[in-house]
Amino acid sequence: MTKILKRGRKIDRAKLLRAFVELQYKRNHMELARGKFRAKGDVIQSSRRTWRTRPGGSTRSAPR
Repeated sequence: MTKILKRGRKIDRAKLLRAFVELQYKRNHMELARGKFRAKGDVIQSSRRTWRTRPGGSTRSAPR
């Protein structure tokens, strides 16, 4: 299963986190490695990309 996120596309923060879990990523606040992600405040990071959330729960892709 894959999820495609495009720059400027809005997606709910909770849905993005759920999508990571569905793709069998593990949430981890200490180590950012392949197959893991972290969500801290308004920033969600995987080993490949960083997303910043905006008020209202929408999420936009941001450069790393």
